[in-house]
Amino acid sequence: MDAFGILRSRVEACQAEGSLDPRPSADAASLILWSLVHGLARLEREGLIAGMVEGAGGDAGMAKEALVDAMRCILKENRDKGRPTKRP
Repeated sequence: MDAFGILRSRVEACQAEGSLDPRPSADAASLILWSLVHGLARLEREGLIAGMVEGAGGDAGMAKEALVDAMRCILKENRDKGRPTKRP
């Protein structure tokens, strides 16, 4: 199984247990997460986060933590919204 397939199976498992909202579908949620992580990784690899933040007088480490926290909040907000029930 490729990396995306592993991610999709974990998303599907989380949706089935109720820790991740079943909306959007496992395919859509996996694509969203894949895109967010790859976008963040590319920005980091190319030094763009540090360049943008430090150029504005900020701290790159704190900015990276804030970006990861924002992703966690997105997932938590979806999970807590309506507390989906487990699938039969």
